[in-house]
Amino acid sequence: MASPWSPCMILYHMPRNATRIIFLQFDKRKAPWGQVRGHENVCGSATQLPKSGSQTYGWLGWACDGQASGTAGQSRRAEALEVQILPKGQQPADYVERQASYVGAAVANVQLQKVGWTGNTNALEFGTTGQSRRLEAVRLYVPNQPLAGGVIYQAHVQRGGWMSEQADGGQAGTVGQSRRLEAVRISLEPGSELAGSFSVWYRVHSQTYGWLGWAHDGADAGTIGLAKRVEAIEEQILPQGQVPNGYDASKAAAIRG
Repeated sequence: MASPWSPCMILYHMPRNATRIIFLQFDKRKAPWGQVRGHENVCGSATQLPKSGSQTYGWLGWACDGQASGTAGQSRRAEALEVQILPKGQQPADYVERQASYVGAAVANVQLQKVGWTGNTNALEFGTTGQSRRLEAVRLYVPNQPLAGGVIYQAHVQRGGWMSEQADGGQAGTVGQSRRLEAVRISLEPGSELAGSFSVWYRVHSQTYGWLGWAHDGADAGTIGLAKRVEAIEEQILPQGQVPNGYDASKAAAIRG
């Protein structure tokens, strides 16, 4: 069986002006991640730091020691890759806090008041704001991407409370009953490759309150016991340890009556 790893060679300078060559490999099965590994163990003395240039996003943030760098599930090409091998604890000169990778979001289809099913979208935000329309049901699935795994979700519905969990395109909520969604829970398939490396973050735009805070990995998002409709949902799948831009830990993701 042919190796999925594609080799390249990088020349770099070690302390005391000693020059060494390290051979790096990129996993073609996971393209365009640009994950980096070496033939020799450099982790004890140096840190491998890849940074990807991606279509639409431009230069993403720095990743480190095997972390994902690039995008998946968004049909965006990697256009460049920068790698630096630095002493442990040292960061690249242009290092700033910025996301190094994007999986994007689960594909969504929502049942919207006066509209019906809106059709599949991979936009991060779905539903409406400023139109006073309730979401009544939602379907989610994760499109083809390098890591195996799906998405699980649950809806809290008017006069029904928490309904049964759904997965990978199943309907969470009701159709033809004029019952509003009031809260949601979303998580990645437990034990999957996707859940091992990523978290799903989500928040809802709720009647009266507007955008609530971010929840993640199965936590409640929305209102419970207040008879408030969900009007829109935003969700992102991010590497573990990263948070959405503008995240405010002091802002509640769920409000209970």
